[in-house]
Amino acid sequence: MAALLARIWPSGEGVPGARETGVLRYVDGQLLEPHFRGMGRLFRDGLARLDGWARAEHGAAFAELAPARQDALLE
Repeated sequence: MAALLARIWPSGEGVPGARETGVLRYVDGQLLEPHFRGMGRLFRDGLARLDGWARAEHGAAFAELAPARQDALLE
């Protein structure tokens, strides 16, 4: 999920992105809240599908791909 969030909210020159601002920690925390019960599985399933697609298309996990290839898969 960290790699996905970094592509959605990338870091820029002097601009913090998902990694620097702790978005992953925030999302993980929110998925533990009662009103998001059941969403964790949806996230895990979606991330597994994205990873499977990356492996099928490029022979590597999504997080291992170059940013341009990650962006192409997300588009």
